[in-house]
Amino acid sequence: MSLRQKLFTTSGLNLLDYAVRFGTVLIISPFLINQLGKETYGFWVVMVSVIGYLDLLDLGLSQTALRYLSRSLEQKSADGSTGNYFTYFGRLYLRIGFGSLLLTILGAWSVPWFVDDPETIRQARLVLLLTGVPLSLAFFFRVHRTLIRSHVLYGRTIAAGLLRTVVYTAGILIFIPRDPQVTTLAIIWSAGIVTEQIILVWWARDLVPARGDIRPLPAAERREVRHFAGKMIGWSIASFLRGRIDSQILAAYVSTTAVTHYSVGSRFIQMFTDVVNAIFGGHFLAGFARVHARDGQAGAVDLFLSTLRACAPLALVAGTAIFFLGPPFIDRWLGEGFEESHLVIRILAIPTTFMLMQYPLGSFLGSQNRHGAMAAVSFAGGLLNLVASLILVRYLGFSGVIVSTAAELSLTALVLWPAIARTKGRVPLLAYSRALFLPVLILLPAIVAGGALVHFVRPTTFPSLIACGAGMGLAFLINTWALLLTPAERAYLARFRPGKGRRPDDDAPAASA
Repeated sequence: MSLRQKLFTTSGLNLLDYAVRFGTVLIISPFLINQLGKETYGFWVVMVSVIGYLDLLDLGLSQTALRYLSRSLEQKSADGSTGNYFTYFGRLYLRIGFGSLLLTILGAWSVPWFVDDPETIRQARLVLLLTGVPLSLAFFFRVHRTLIRSHVLYGRTIAAGLLRTVVYTAGILIFIPRDPQVTTLAIIWSAGIVTEQIILVWWARDLVPARGDIRPLPAAERREVRHFAGKMIGWSIASFLRGRIDSQILAAYVSTTAVTHYSVGSRFIQMFTDVVNAIFGGHFLAGFARVHARDGQAGAVDLFLSTLRACAPLALVAGTAIFFLGPPFIDRWLGEGFEESHLVIRILAIPTTFMLMQYPLGSFLGSQNRHGAMAAVSFAGGLLNLVASLILVRYLGFSGVIVSTAAELSLTALVLWPAIARTKGRVPLLAYSRALFLPVLILLPAIVAGGALVHFVRPTTFPSLIACGAGMGLAFLINTWALLLTPAERAYLARFRPGKGRRPDDDAPAASA
């Protein structure tokens, strides 16, 4: 299977994974809120957010290992470098796992510093231990997941993730009605993690390099790896600050009920991100790394612009659907009383759309070890968001936290990322701007039509929501076919009509490869 076919297949499998998880959320979220109550569910969201900080101990190694393993596989090195990298990263993860276990124990011990109620202290300690220990043990085997991804065999990691979802969902539906406690939920959550790790290690066994002549990495290579990972750390911290700190600030300054409202709205934004990541995520880092090793900078830039031309319109379609259909969907899904969740979607959807239109930029720069500026900007933006949230929450309350996040996203997406693409990625600014902003102008009629349709129909039932979504999709389809696609792209896509027997990698036009 060619690299192009692997990327297409992986994107399709990722979308399947997303669809399953989205369906799971539709069922599980209202069920948990009803079983646990808004306040207890908000407590669970805060605890998961806290334990999630253990992922910062990854220290950027997941993307670092993916780059170097992918590059060594593409170069087909005869010196055993793939085995050397696998062993090197495996030992690093082993140390990280022990550090994570230690931090989990220290975190559980320090809970009384932050909480006064004895029952809350007891539950918080149990949840931290029940979730932190298996998450720490997963570090011991994380290199196996990366090895699978470096071979662009994402189907295996996706299948393992789906089985984790099955275990989690089944556990909730069976055990939560009998014992609606956060500790029960923590045990179920951990069971899913353990299941996923066992499956990943088993499915990676045929890819593990032979333990023949394994040699330590030269000092120069170790410095290069540390330099690459150091850049990724800033990026990881920024993502965590943006994704997790808001709920903790709301819990501290507003209420745990506000955390539930924020979680519902931000979950739609996260699903939006998941859709784009499913299509243009980490598998493109492996793809860009292989193309750069084979075709050099010019080949990597061509692939990036082709990817950006496809990513920008898809992000626009998804962002428009979230903005207009998200609030009425929440009302039908969870009932009244979630107006603050509407506010999260209305404020964050637009800047998130502009950021996700450029989603492949991180993989493109990371594949060449030129992502330092992007990581620095993300880190500075995360700190700015943290400070602004702490200030604005005192004056604007719930909305202040959302506004600060939206401001940081807008500055990053509209100003800083295009500048970085030009200076660090050597991407012509005109070509980059055309790929980013031209789809907005061309697809504006479909955006306006979709908004008008929702305004006049005012959907309040699932059938009316589906009808509005279908009408919006049809408007985008017509608009894209008539105005956005080039004649060569229309001719290429026309080959996929039933009976044509074409495959996605046959004579693909350069602009849409």
